[in-house]
Amino acid sequence: MLKYLIKKTMNEQLNRAVSILTNTAGNAVLVRLSWSFMEGRRSNKSLVSGIATQHHANESDISVTNRLLDKKFLKEIKSLRTKTLDFHKKNTLPYDDSGLRLLPARNLTKYRKFLLEAEEKLGFLKGDLDSSYDAMKLDAQVRLNGLYNEALFPTREQVQDSYSMTARYEQVSIPSQLYLSTASTDLNDAMRNEMARDIEANLLESHKANFTRLAEALQHLLLRIQAPVKKVNVLGGSIAVQGEQLHFRNASVDAIKDLINAGESMNFSNDPKFSAILQRLENRLLPDLQANTLRESVEHREKVASVLETEVSDILANLPC
Repeated sequence: MLKYLIKKTMNEQLNRAVSILTNTAGNAVLVRLSWSFMEGRRSNKSLVSGIATQHHANESDISVTNRLLDKKFLKEIKSLRTKTLDFHKKNTLPYDDSGLRLLPARNLTKYRKFLLEAEEKLGFLKGDLDSSYDAMKLDAQVRLNGLYNEALFPTREQVQDSYSMTARYEQVSIPSQLYLSTASTDLNDAMRNEMARDIEANLLESHKANFTRLAEALQHLLLRIQAPVKKVNVLGGSIAVQGEQLHFRNASVDAIKDLINAGESMNFSNDPKFSAILQRLENRLLPDLQANTLRESVEHREKVASVLETEVSDILANLPC
């Protein structure tokens, strides 16, 4: 009887995992974004022996690197990499430890368009690097002087191959192992059950990330609004300054607005609780979320803070589990 109940529970979990996967497969894809980026430093082992002898140190404890490519030549490519990785993180949800992230299908067109434009810009920037190759080499010779080693400087081809961006997409699919016959061995049942738990855990983590990223952004704004009043000494007395409260940047407030407005497109599981939270934020918070007013009005900050306290508490109370 006990064995029957255990098997029944395992089969129910398998069926639930298949159901969750089936629903998610039509609403999201998996994506892995990777960058190749050479910082422009190379190890110079030829200097290690002399430094070790001069300072009576062990060679194995010494590392010498030369900056061959100056930061000024890589600034725009590095900025593009940061921009694309930030966009990737904002428009996807964590899925597993391998780097795969869940991309809601409603964001797929926007995501691909952004990456295509980024790849095009990267191509232009790599062309600029190629045109500047001789200037980069001369710059390294001048900066490093006697430490310059021609053999360490990367070739044109190596420079071009060192900067690339790749996005790989995978379907959210149901592993065939979950469809093994119910007459399979206990070992196979255990493996299938473990796989089902992993699938549920990954998708739950993705779903929960919608709630936590929203709660963290609102909590950060709340803490800034509630920053303590500071006293600043001036000639003839002192004045009150609202600390961090006077430093609301338009971009920071706009980022929270964007997060709320884009929230439904990230709701790949169509969770009604998350949709209700977004609707309340649109009605109760967005109309009052103006950087200028937050900077200038104590009453307005108190009003917004009250809404934020209520909504953050509600989000945390409704975390998927």
